[in-house]
Amino acid sequence: MGSRILKIYFRGFQAGQIHRMSYLGYAVLLGALLLAFVLSSVLVIMGTEKLIGGDLVATRDLYATRMLVAKYLGIPFVISLVILVATLFIAGLNITAKRALDIGLPGWVFVVGCVIATLLVFKVFSLELSLILSALIFTGLLLFPGNAIKGQ
Repeated sequence: MGSRILKIYFRGFQAGQIHRMSYLGYAVLLGALLLAFVLSSVLVIMGTEKLIGGDLVATRDLYATRMLVAKYLGIPFVISLVILVATLFIAGLNITAKRALDIGLPGWVFVVGCVIATLLVFKVFSLELSLILSALIFTGLLLFPGNAIKGQ
């Protein structure tokens, strides 16, 4: 079971398709993993803050906060954070590309276009609008049946 899930997330970057409900399940699983990861990281950082007697929340300088975390938690912790987030991000992009292929869209071209469009909306307008755009793309991927584009 676990190897099948890993194959869905990390194999078939050029091909492969995922149907609607499978896509929803894999996306929810990624979201749950990300939430668990974020919560555990916050708990580790809060525990470290208590140990060092600092006040990371009061620190307005993001660079200083990163340096405190890197100093007391170590570079391996920070590197593992970056690697894990990047891994989850790539897995999410891969299942989105597979779902786009199932619909009949060019998988990775569609994904790159969506990422660029979302980043542009974020930069030009606001975070809220970029989140709405992301939700609309996700909903569209869930609503379109397989081969919806190829069938026409």
